[in-house]
Amino acid sequence: MIRLESYGDSLEKDNYRCHSRFKRAVNFFNGHSMVALVDREIGPGPHHIIISGLDPQKAERLAITADELLIDGNRYPFASSCRYDSRIDLNGAIDKDRFAANLQYFEHCLRQSAAPKSLAFLLRHERRPHRRSALARSIAERLTAGSNLIFGRDFWSGIKTCRGLGFGLTPSGDDFIGGVLLALNCGQKIFRHDFRRIITSVGRLARGKNPFSNTMLAYASEGRAIGRIKDLLAALLYGGEKGVYRCAKELRTIGHSSGIDFGTGLLLTLQKLNCNEGEKWW
Repeated sequence: MIRLESYGDSLEKDNYRCHSRFKRAVNFFNGHSMVALVDREIGPGPHHIIISGLDPQKAERLAITADELLIDGNRYPFASSCRYDSRIDLNGAIDKDRFAANLQYFEHCLRQSAAPKSLAFLLRHERRPHRRSALARSIAERLTAGSNLIFGRDFWSGIKTCRGLGFGLTPSGDDFIGGVLLALNCGQKIFRHDFRRIITSVGRLARGKNPFSNTMLAYASEGRAIGRIKDLLAALLYGGEKGVYRCAKELRTIGHSSGIDFGTGLLLTLQKLNCNEGEKWW
């Protein structure tokens, strides 16, 4: 039986064509935004659609209306019970001491579980990337410089340095900036400061020609996240060591290093905000 299990809350009503196919996801594009048919292992997200019993690899065309999803002419009505809520809602008081301890657990786990080509080397004190090729070393050094600028003396130059930099569907620099954006969204709620202006400016500045990156940056700018990142944030804010470790390890399953790169930007920004007690440093 074919059944619509989950659909994201940021799907744009439009017609889409198949853009790219991977083992666990088929991506569709309408010229400026991506939509992905994914399996349960990838899980829900702002632009994810999960349909049980359907082979997405055969899909060519997709359309989204206010009431239904159409795949190659086949109709799948939307049901409110299947709509994934990607917003980061902070329900309940936050224990600042617990939050600080959980950030330490998160950092430790990122260091342990880092993929070889991820940005987790930015968490080491010496910040020296270990790369084999000259090109990989050069990119890693530029990303190190960009991170130092973001959290140091020149925030905007750091964003410009990191954007579009790296390998893969979503370059490491874009994933890193996505983590920064989502952390700023969370930070303004945790510390009760208004960061909307800088979030909007960073989101615009970081956009490039990569539709995968642009889609990710858009929902990070809006304070939205895929299911695994939402679970991680809940663990950081309200959980404990075991929950943080469990959720942090799940980042390894997001792309080749995208999850770790996103998590690194998320962690460094939350640490900076926590150290400054929510005050701006840019």
